Amino acid sequence: MNGHYYMQTGNLIILNSYGRAPDSEEKYKGDHTDLFRSDDMIHWTFVRRFYDNPRTNPEWPDASEDDMCPSFLPLPDRKCGGRLTDTWFQLFIAHNRGAQYYTGKLDGEKFIPEKHGRFSWVDSACFAPEALIDDKNRQIAWYWLRDNPCDDFEKYGWTGVYSFPRVFWLEDGELRMAPAEELDRLGYNAQTVAPMKVTGKTEIPVKNGESFRLKCRISMSGADRAGFSVRCSGETGEHTDIYYDRTTGKLVFNATESGCDGWKAKEEAPFSLADGETLDLDIFVDKSVVEVYANERQAIVRRVYPSKPETAVKVYAISDGAVFGETTVSEMAPTNLY
Repeated sequence: MNGHYYMQTGNLIILNSYGRAPDSEEKYKGDHTDLFRSDDMIHWTFVRRFYDNPRTNPEWPDASEDDMCPSFLPLPDRKCGGRLTDTWFQLFIAHNRGAQYYTGKLDGEKFIPEKHGRFSWVDSACFAPEALIDDKNRQIAWYWLRDNPCDDFEKYGWTGVYSFPRVFWLEDGELRMAPAEELDRLGYNAQTVAPMKVTGKTEIPVKNGESFRLKCRISMSGADRAGFSVRCSGETGEHTDIYYDRTTGKLVFNATESGCDGWKAKEEAPFSLADGETLDLDIFVDKSVVEVYANERQAIVRRVYPSKPETAVKVYAISDGAVFGETTVSEMAPTNLY
């Protein structure tokens, strides 16, 4: 940019060394990065603090959060790419809170954050994002999912997996997100389930409950909760619930009864529907990886580990009176070994 190379560095070392004490100076505390400039990518010069958190919004990162693994790219104005806007997307992590982001404007060599959001709400299972802009101007990102079993390195010789790639864009001034269209190629043997009203839970026939993609448009119709229960086992009673809770305005991913391993948590992501708006869910199950998108405005991804994976293959629609439109379920070529 401007004939120079730029690099951001996070503040984990400074924070840990000087910023954790209650009486630490503000400049040593969390939530900032530093900007460096180079003409040859060998010799680097410190430019400035790249951005600051005024600490006036309690929903933004606090002083304990280091900003590491940054990715800083402009957002396109369409899902398919299109024109790159003047709104920039700062992806980063805090080691104690996981993946998150700012959107904002670039003023010379200073970033001015305007909005903040998270991709992990109770722990740091969704971690270390990587992003790029492709030849269509799509911004594509993926995440390290690190809630892996404690012994998988001994079993497999490696540990950790990535999420599915997702695209980000700006629409009506708001951040949008969706699975990359290339993921459509993984699906096959699609089947449909006729529309139905669901009170309680209704089983959805799925040919391969370990690896599939499910899409459904749901009319809440006065219901307070609607979604799906996946990786369900009639033998062990384990299950993972994904649903919208209208009373709290949250998209919920409840893995507290998902199985025997991993970080069995209940994530609740901010999400609400306008009056009369349908709930559009797009759910991927790739063995231990479960990823959900809601209305191209919110997404949650985690890993789950049923104690008997071969039996955890049932899927249920769960609700207290919502009307589920036609549900499409496709078998999916798995990308994970477990």
